[in-house]
Amino acid sequence: TDRLIAMLKRDWRLFAQIVLFHIYIAYVCDLWSLQYITSIESAVIFSLSPFAAAFFSYAWFKERMTVKKWIGLLLGIASLFPLIYDAWQKGAQTSGILPISAVLVSVVSSAYGWVLVRELVKERNYSPLYVNGCGMIGGGILALLTSLVTEPWLPSPVSNWGYFALLTILMIVVANIGFKNLYGYLLNYYTATFISFAGFTCPFFATAFGWFFLDEPITYDVLYAVAVVTVGLTLFYQEELRQGYIKH
Repeated sequence: TDRLIAMLKRDWRLFAQIVLFHIYIAYVCDLWSLQYITSIESAVIFSLSPFAAAFFSYAWFKERMTVKKWIGLLLGIASLFPLIYDAWQKGAQTSGILPISAVLVSVVSSAYGWVLVRELVKERNYSPLYVNGCGMIGGGILALLTSLVTEPWLPSPVSNWGYFALLTILMIVVANIGFKNLYGYLLNYYTATFISFAGFTCPFFATAFGWFFLDEPITYDVLYAVAVVTVGLTLFYQEELRQGYIKH
């Protein structure tokens, strides 16, 4: 107990940043944007996470960026152009550029958060469960306070408690207990960039689920973005292998 208290006193700034960037900003920006863009568009933009993770890994852990990685990064950015152009054509800020910008903020914030998690788990020997738990509790409190200030509570923001409870439990089990903790555990063995690379399957699943459950259209813009990001991420993956950050 004394050792843990001493470690927390030393690392409280890192934990505070995880609460702010890894949970609060990442989730609030992403969830707010989903009022105005489709889940498929959000997932495609989130496939840029490996590029953001690579940048922060370079700055934090001195993982080297090569020419091939920079090409991959530029391809990832280029994949967004059709979505941004389409948003601009819509004209209304709250249904176009602003939501996409919010998702991009979420991507950068989440990637930075995972680098912080890697620092605490791999370099400072904290349990992934402990780091994730602290971040979720702190970020959840901030999000609840934000809801209280910005949304109507009459007397609560929930109208259908049964449906809300079911979906909340599913999100906790799948996203928080499953995904977040597994991700943190894997950071003991792989770079944040490589694990983010594996998340590229997300747009494919989001496209399928969005089309099946929500009748969301599969547009040429989305197909283009998926194709270009695939090429960029493949270049990243090849360089990670060549540099020895990932073992065969």
